[in-house]
Amino acid sequence: RFFLGCLGAIACGVTTEALSAWRRHVEATLPRSWPIQGLAHSMVLVCGYIDMLLVMIYNVELALCVVLGLTCGRLAFTILPQMRGIGAPTMFSDKNLSEPLTDSRSESLSDID
Repeated sequence: RFFLGCLGAIACGVTTEALSAWRRHVEATLPRSWPIQGLAHSMVLVCGYIDMLLVMIYNVELALCVVLGLTCGRLAFTILPQMRGIGAPTMFSDKNLSEPLTDSRSESLSDID
């Protein structure tokens, strides 16, 4: 019975990451569809709270299974598809990371002096 609970915790973690990847895909492809975006966001939040409740049982094995599920889900639904070039865009996908980061507020702060 405990083994089934651990498998369920892993499944909850994987489901959370799958829904999170789906939410990013919806936001990238349907930018003006707020009902679908709201539904996707709500589903991710519900799964995240279920994961949190599983961890708050204070059972090390269940907590590790949730973390394992989240890690496997991230790998399966975000990292591997991006390596193949089929994943949803991330916040860094269109930026050159070799360029230095600049703060747009720096000019306005220097004008105050």
